[in-house]
Amino acid sequence: MSDSDLVLTPPAPVAAVPVEKAATMLPVPEERAGELTAKARDFADVLAALDPRSPEFGRKVRDITAMGDTEIRAASQVANRMLKRPVAALKAARGEGPTRSRRWPTGWWSCGARSWTWTPSRRRAAPASCSA
Repeated sequence: MSDSDLVLTPPAPVAAVPVEKAATMLPVPEERAGELTAKARDFADVLAALDPRSPEFGRKVRDITAMGDTEIRAASQVANRMLKRPVAALKAARGEGPTRSRRWPTGWWSCGARSWTWTPSRRRAAPASCSA
């Protein structure tokens, strides 16, 4: 295959969504939409009545900026956990991850071909019936 045989074409650009259509793309029950609109209006009225230099105004603005923080953090933690699994699997496949012998915490002693004994303290020697 020569360089001239390979032709890469970019995907078509995403079409812009009109504001009118975007407002209705997430279905919200009518009574819930009215309730949310009323809450937003009340909040805006309270905010407009406050002095912009007052501590209460600052608290209200911080409330707005903190909205959804816990949900965003939870979602990012889930995404991070999902990303770590493939990375750990790749490292193990390449021999870079922890080997089986390194996974055993200190205190595990081999007692024969298939049995293991746990000695809770790091300072204890292997049980007499086991080899270290």
